[in-house]
Amino acid sequence: MSENRIIGVAGLGSGVGVTHFCIMMANYLSGACDRRAALLEWGRQGEYGRMEPIVTGRQGPGEHYHLLDVDYYKNAGPEQLAACQNLAYHHVILDFGSMSEENKTEFFRCDKGVILASFSEWQMEAFWEFYRKGIWAEKKGFIYLTAFGSEESRLEIKKRLGLSFKRIPISVDAFTITKDIIGWFDQLFTPH
Repeated sequence: MSENRIIGVAGLGSGVGVTHFCIMMANYLSGACDRRAALLEWGRQGEYGRMEPIVTGRQGPGEHYHLLDVDYYKNAGPEQLAACQNLAYHHVILDFGSMSEENKTEFFRCDKGVILASFSEWQMEAFWEFYRKGIWAEKKGFIYLTAFGSEESRLEIKKRLGLSFKRIPISVDAFTITKDIIGWFDQLFTPH
């Protein structure tokens, strides 16, 4: 991956694993690749702030904290992104949560876009809305991923629509990067 890359990650609906995936990716980049990474919670409901005392043992007054060689920015926006671009980060990951009209423009500005979907029956409507709106066609080079749902549905989407969603390997702890997870990320980010 190139230096100073901004990676946007957005989900098609809530609860599809965006934050878990972002933490995994940041820990892969910092731990396995020795790349300096920042993870920005893009203007959301404060999950990173609620996570801080659990993972660090304290609640800091600042807008960010450091854990396992990754800097976590709470409720970030354009100012924090600009500041991170001027710091010595190799990668800045924007955790958008659910894709929305409010965050779509900033998502498309990212150097690389990662879209997560769930093929569980109760979450499929978010995927179909995304497809009907043509968002998938607006920018080339998206990475499509899924952690949940039917393998049949995933394969049917690939066959019918030509959208290939790669399956994210099971990871019960986003902070623990195993040899299998490293191999999966290495393949994901290697151009074919």
